[in-house]
Amino acid sequence: MYRTIVLIPYLALSWAMSACTPQDQSPAAVQPPSAPEQSIPQIAVAQVGSDSIFVVEVERLIASLGPGLKSKESGDAARRDYLQSLIDQKLLAHAARAQGLDTVLTFKNKLSWKFREKVINTYQSVKVSAQIEISDEELEDLFVAGDFQREKRLLRLLVNTRDEAVKLRQQIATASDFAALARAHSLDLQSAEHGGDLGYVNRVGAANHGIPVQVFASLEIGSLSEILPLSKNYQLIFCTAERRADFARYRQDLYKNVWKERFVAEHQALIEELATSLNLRLHSAGLAVLMAQDPAVEPYPKLAPKEGAAPLFMFDGGRITATHYIESFRRSRQVPALGDSLQIIRAAWKLPIPKSLVWHAAKEAGYTESPAMRYWKQRKTEEMLILALRQSEIGDKITITDAAVSQYYQDHREQFRTPVELWLDELLIDDHDQAKALRQRLDRGETIADLASLSQRHGGPEGRGKIHLHSYQKAIYGALVDHAMAAEIGVLVGPVAVTDGYSIFRLKERSGGEIPPLEAVHKRIAAILRVIEQERRFNELVARYRAEYADQVRIFAEAIPQIQLDPPAPSSQGGSTTST
Repeated sequence: MYRTIVLIPYLALSWAMSACTPQDQSPAAVQPPSAPEQSIPQIAVAQVGSDSIFVVEVERLIASLGPGLKSKESGDAARRDYLQSLIDQKLLAHAARAQGLDTVLTFKNKLSWKFREKVINTYQSVKVSAQIEISDEELEDLFVAGDFQREKRLLRLLVNTRDEAVKLRQQIATASDFAALARAHSLDLQSAEHGGDLGYVNRVGAANHGIPVQVFASLEIGSLSEILPLSKNYQLIFCTAERRADFARYRQDLYKNVWKERFVAEHQALIEELATSLNLRLHSAGLAVLMAQDPAVEPYPKLAPKEGAAPLFMFDGGRITATHYIESFRRSRQVPALGDSLQIIRAAWKLPIPKSLVWHAAKEAGYTESPAMRYWKQRKTEEMLILALRQSEIGDKITITDAAVSQYYQDHREQFRTPVELWLDELLIDDHDQAKALRQRLDRGETIADLASLSQRHGGPEGRGKIHLHSYQKAIYGALVDHAMAAEIGVLVGPVAVTDGYSIFRLKERSGGEIPPLEAVHKRIAAILRVIEQERRFNELVARYRAEYADQVRIFAEAIPQIQLDPPAPSSQGGSTTST
């Protein structure tokens, strides 16, 4: 029976608001919430109603924020900014509860489901992911055993018909120049420009080009392959050189492949073990209900209460109902099997069975009541309450006029200028003297593609020196963007100093940089104005509740300096998610 699982990753929402501080007060003797770090002394830095905010919570917020969301202040002023963000969250969540938003059935169901997913992912992380250990020795053995260390420089000639391939192979066999024939006849225009050169590839890279492993292994320097089918076309492969690859170059890819294989095996073993220990068994009532549904009519049918409650599977301590089966797929945005008993059973092993068994095991092991999980649920509840309050108070009540859109366009025309796209052939060298020597070789007629194996640009050797970049990618490419923007098409430039070394490049093509007409960006501007207005109204909302609940906020000034402004990143322990 086919058994697998797909997990839904949890995306946390970060909040950061500007500060406005209530009157400082002295620290109160309070008990910390069920925070993850129970062994760390908890110091209250503020109190909102009956809820305390602790130093560790502020530090977690700081660590979770990207550079663009950090406070512009320093010292205690920055600490107060971050603290105010958490105070505002408490105030908004309190206001949402006052409106009864936490009692709405859809809210409760959504929170319950998200908590369930978090517990499932955490249990699986501990029981499966954390148990996987892969040593470098294992990876090195796989590197050698899998023949990853052999790289060959290959040329390709791709044609439409077998007859064309036969004629060209005969010409090559009689000493015709493979590269010249590839330039003249190959359908692979990217490699044809460089004489059919695919660069250095190992057996995996060769397979990606449609070259069978046995053919790759048999190709010696100077040898030509037999005619190889590739989709509806045919190709010839010629080997020009061979070298031994460095293990470090392939280590990460090997690690990912091995980890995935072991995760699948370990996870399957866990589900098999749970299915056996919990006496999982099929029930005909739920199966009959699902078999009676027509997937062509409705992929997620709404069952009557009695039908939905019919058990599809039973296990010691729980059951999987027909509704649970359908809901698992709907929430995971996958289509459940309906109408066919075998397909229904197979689909059940894909999502609802693994999730239900893991959820049950996690509850039995006390995961749902752990301090870390209670703390997570508290924070998630507040986050969802704020979203619900925002929707209730602001929602879709904003109207954007054409006049406002037109005015924004006139005031911000440059904002809509399209990015400039640049296509380059480039070598990146870390040594200036070596870069100058390569420039001399290029001036004597060698091509960047010929020398691409010497480039230290990530992906440069594999792509034969080709780079596609945009004018907004200075954070990645640094000064290369400025040099490329100023270059003339077709003119060799360099070596010029760039990030990580010296670049020699030729600009092949440039496009973009125009300002589109108003009609083309009307919807985009309307969306921008809607967000601006939503944020304005939300800030007014925050200010209103700050004033309304000011008497319920206390800040303990003595504790503020104890907040670390550069805390370590939040631990992923117990919170990682994995997809297979």
